[in-house]
Amino acid sequence: MTRHLVTIALIGILAAVAAGACKYQPVPDRVDVAGDSITWLSLSYGGNRQGWDTDAVGIGWQAEHSEPPVDADVTDPKRSPAILVVALGQNDVATSLSRDGFTQEDRNQLYALYFAPHDTACTAIVLPWYQPTPDNYDATQAVGINAYRTWVTDTIAPSSPRIRVVDWGPVAEAHPEYLQADGVHIAENATAAAAYQAVIQTGIEACP
Repeated sequence: MTRHLVTIALIGILAAVAAGACKYQPVPDRVDVAGDSITWLSLSYGGNRQGWDTDAVGIGWQAEHSEPPVDADVTDPKRSPAILVVALGQNDVATSLSRDGFTQEDRNQLYALYFAPHDTACTAIVLPWYQPTPDNYDATQAVGINAYRTWVTDTIAPSSPRIRVVDWGPVAEAHPEYLQADGVHIAENATAAAAYQAVIQTGIEACP
């Protein structure tokens, strides 16, 4: 029985080592951007000002859709990202898209995405923002966004030196003209697009 348990333990260790070996060292300066429709609007109306390789991950719109492309990149020695930008959250915490607010499932999926790259990579998280007005107020959305923002700043950011956090909120709050009437999406113009891209770039530059 003891020998059997030792064998199982050794198999577990080898499996863990093998799984770790699948993650290649980051390619210097390579950036993966996992974004949603807000990121898409910033690229559509502002152009890819920074030259990000958005083809690597593209517009994931939820963590569960972004993680598989990141995993694929990490296991490719030519594409493993040095920096992963996660500009998500709106759709993960929403009540639409088969979601029920900010659930433990959402936390698990987002956590897996944050730490999908190699251990020496950096993850920059862009905090989303919801600016309700009397015409568009959604209490569940507001609660979900606030819960997500608090979870990232109070739990995720302090948990690892590889995490960087930047906030779209202060920019959007100071410039309501950057938002569409729904209080979520950026306005369809170059100024708003540049402002959102600047927040993403700040996160990238905060990484080692």
